Amino acid sequence: MKGSGGSSKKRAGVAEAALARQIVDAPFMLKTEGIHKKSDDWLLEIIPTAAGGTLKSLLAEFPKAAALLAGLAEYSPYLWGLVTEDPKRLLTLLQCDPEKHFGVLLAKTETGVGATTDQTEVM
Repeated sequence: MKGSGGSSKKRAGVAEAALARQIVDAPFMLKTEGIHKKSDDWLLEIIPTAAGGTLKSLLAEFPKAAALLAGLAEYSPYLWGLVTEDPKRLLTLLQCDPEKHFGVLLAKTETGVGATTDQTEVM
């Protein structure tokens, strides 16, 4: 998912390589009326949190990311559960450079696996 290549300036304090910028389309939804209700209601619940206010602003600035989130809310219970369980993680993912973030996660995993001899702990 590559960005549209338009403006190079930062929007919503989000870096050029951020995932939110790279989302250029969202899945086609058969149901369009009220599709954002579930995700909008959730955002209203978490507005008082640090991540909530920032997420609301970020999703307003990047409507394709908001549409993708609405799709998760309606059609992907597992992914929606991950989103609602940890809004800060969602914010981190949307603001990060996915390539760099994945490298950091792999390095942390490698370090953690190397620090134990217990296969159960690794799993």
